Amino acid sequence: MTDERENLPGDDRRTPRWMGLAVVGLAVLSLVGVGMAWNANSQAHSAEQALPLKLGHSSKARTALPSAWHRRNRPTHKCKAN
Repeated sequence: MTDERENLPGDDRRTPRWMGLAVVGLAVLSLVGVGMAWNANSQAHSAEQALPLKLGHSSKARTALPSAWHRRNRPTHKCKAN
């Protein structure tokens, strides 16, 4: 009796072909997205490194500027006692 149930026409329990193709397509799309993000990240990093060179600033001068500015523009609090 079990042999009759396994051979019934239209009782195909395999995964449809399009589902496997969809999984492969989504995997390829995912890898393309990761590749594009990796490329954008590397381009942004190289642009960040090249910007001070194009402007003529060194990283040492850029970090020294805020402290020099604070030294020049330090508020002087001189209270006069009456």
